[in-house]
Amino acid sequence: MNYITSQNVIDRIGNDKAAQLTTDAGSTPDTVKIDAIIAEKEGRANSYISSRVSVPVSASDYPHTYAALKGAVMDMVLCALHSLRSPAPTDIKGSHDRAIEWLKGVADGSVSLPDAGLVSNDGQWNSETKSTSREDMI
Repeated sequence: MNYITSQNVIDRIGNDKAAQLTTDAGSTPDTVKIDAIIAEKEGRANSYISSRVSVPVSASDYPHTYAALKGAVMDMVLCALHSLRSPAPTDIKGSHDRAIEWLKGVADGSVSLPDAGLVSNDGQWNSETKSTSREDMI
C-alpha cells in the first residue's frame, strides 16, 4: 500500500517541474525515479512508526492518520526530488525536517495520532508484533 503515487507528486508540483527534476531533457517526468524515491521515503516513514503502529496504516481504517502520513511522505519526497538537481529550497527542506520530527514524535509517543482506533484503553498505541526481514523488504 502506498501513501502517495508518482501522479500525486506530479499533480502537486506540476508536470514541467517534475520533468525538470527527474530528467535531463524532455517534458515527461521520470515516474520510475519518482516511484523509487516514494518507496524509499514510505519505507522510512513506516520504519519510524512501526514500533508503535501496524504499518502500512490503512486509509480505510485510519483515514486521518493515513492523511497525515501522506503529507509527511510527500514532504520527504519533494525534498528528495529537489535535491536531485541542487540543494532543496529552504521551504522544501523545512517541510522535510518537520515531517521527520513529526514521525519521530509518533515513534516516541510525544505526538498523538488523530484516529482514536490507534490508541488502546490503557493509552498504548495498538501495534501488532512484526518481524520484517531484509528479504521481506526486497
